[in-house]
Amino acid sequence: MPYRSIAVHINRSSRCKERVALAASIARNFGAHLIGVAATGLAALSPAWGQGELGYYYADIERRQRAACEEAMRDFDEQVRRLALESFEHRLAEDEDTRAMALSARYSDLLIIGQNDEHDPIIGTGSNFDAEVVLSAGRPVIVVPYAGRFDTIGKDILVCWDASREAARAVTDALPFLTVADRVQVVVINATPSLDGHGADPGADVASYLARHGVPVDVVQERTDLDVNLAILNRAAEQGSDLIVMGGYGHSRLREILLGGVTRGILEAMTVPVLVSH
Repeated sequence: MPYRSIAVHINRSSRCKERVALAASIARNFGAHLIGVAATGLAALSPAWGQGELGYYYADIERRQRAACEEAMRDFDEQVRRLALESFEHRLAEDEDTRAMALSARYSDLLIIGQNDEHDPIIGTGSNFDAEVVLSAGRPVIVVPYAGRFDTIGKDILVCWDASREAARAVTDALPFLTVADRVQVVVINATPSLDGHGADPGADVASYLARHGVPVDVVQERTDLDVNLAILNRAAEQGSDLIVMGGYGHSRLREILLGGVTRGILEAMTVPVLVSH
């Protein structure tokens, strides 16, 4: 099923224009409707916040955050009009960014957010923002690096494969990209055949599945002493990949986010967009 509805996180960060440009390009390629979602970054508060000095303080923050969202939405509209995108809208979410983006994702085929950047802090997006969104969205999430330009995406795709449920979900979620790519490499790192995972020829089963969808796929089996996330990033750089597809591993408990080392390592050091599914 092609992507028909795409949501993108918009705010006043320095990388928002790059994120919107990429989202608009994807929406145009798939004939999708693009939704720019701006969030106030403020969680619902108890009635006590509306009293006395606390109430004045909160009201001032709320006014400034709402003004920032209004500006972000105006910028979004102007940018996508210049890019000649036909179908788009903006939405204001009265919530912190994590919950707002996760909820928006559930009514979209694809969500696009930015990589965490400690040098460009925005209210509502903490150090675990990307991880929280990935683990709670229920939809594929493209995370865009905070450095670099990405004029094209999905021409040369690297698929990280470990025969897990999350990896299988990511492959299926990425099919709209995979079926129109020029080249797809399924990369298997340090794989060992097992009864409940890889078959006798690791990567061959998923390659056959993709080939039936018309995907131009090759399998690369690699053994390395490097950490898996570094091996994947090195492979992506060597082959000039413009998109990495991978499963997101982890869980959320009492808002403490735990991601597996490979997923976390790639999200922290990524140099090309990464499509993650959980």
